[in-house]
Amino acid sequence: NPPEPPTGLKVALTRQYAFVRWSASEGAEEYVIYRRIDGQDPFQQIGTSTQTTFRDRDYGRDDEFDLLEYYVVATTGCGASEPSDVATVRPRGRQ
Repeated sequence: NPPEPPTGLKVALTRQYAFVRWSASEGAEEYVIYRRIDGQDPFQQIGTSTQTTFRDRDYGRDDEFDLLEYYVVATTGCGASEPSDVATVRPRGRQ
């Protein structure tokens, strides 16, 4: 069976990158990270991780955007989980 979806997804912005973290899914071998910018469809796959963290080095606090949205999918040799809940982050002062 595929793993359960990751939970507890959180995103924080630093000057250099967006830091994404989540709680592990039992049995997951790898996580696939997806991002959407300013509500543009669709989400794009931006990377993978064998850990429960990911640094999105394409975006930092000083970049020009109003909203970043992320979700994560856990994978094993048996398949992929459903997507995690979506986590969002906005630079300070932007609505």
